[in-house]
Amino acid sequence: MAFDRKTILNWVNRQADNQQQNIWIFTCGAVVFFLGMGMILFADNSLSPSIAQELIALFGLLLSILGGRAAAFGYISLSVLRFFRLATNEQPKQAKSPQSNSASEQEANPTDPS
Repeated sequence: MAFDRKTILNWVNRQADNQQQNIWIFTCGAVVFFLGMGMILFADNSLSPSIAQELIALFGLLLSILGGRAAAFGYISLSVLRFFRLATNEQPKQAKSPQSNSASEQEANPTDPS
């Protein structure tokens, strides 16, 4: 699967503009990471040496790795991708709100009843 430069830049720009999704990815990743670290600490401090302790620690390690990667991706999307988009001079797409449309229409057609 070959990706050309334009496809990658379009994906980077879309991902950089999607702040809510990036914050959600970062937050969920951080929660999973700390849950995994908690499992490792629990297995180390509360369980006697056994296969069960090792399996719980291994599962905690896997959760920490997955959560850390997700949190890193979310953080990179929040910060580095935004700087990259600014460096490539791409402007963010502004969503038009109904309030801004009505305000611009009122400025274009001022009708003051007083």
